[in-house]
Amino acid sequence: MRLVMLDVDGTLVIGNGIDDICYSEAVKEVLGIGQIDADWSHYSNVTDSGITSEIIEKNITIKTHEHDILAVRYSYLARLRSETEKIPVAFRPLQGL
Repeated sequence: MRLVMLDVDGTLVIGNGIDDICYSEAVKEVLGIGQIDADWSHYSNVTDSGITSEIIEKNITIKTHEHDILAVRYSYLARLRSETEKIPVAFRPLQGL
């Protein structure tokens, strides 16, 4: 069994902004939304699906469908995997964890 933990607010790992870039690129690729607000505190539901839903509703004005959220998630994870393979030290745990 594998565990995947998404740390959208930077409380667990130091991502050096790479994770934000990967997420923004996934949103652009899947949903065609070129610019998103990467300040996660501006969202009412700060989970990966909550943020994605809010981005869809604010930018596309349609009801969020689970397949859209999953497509963004899979694209995001693929991008993170690629970046982790290229730069393994980019995602270090924060001190004290």
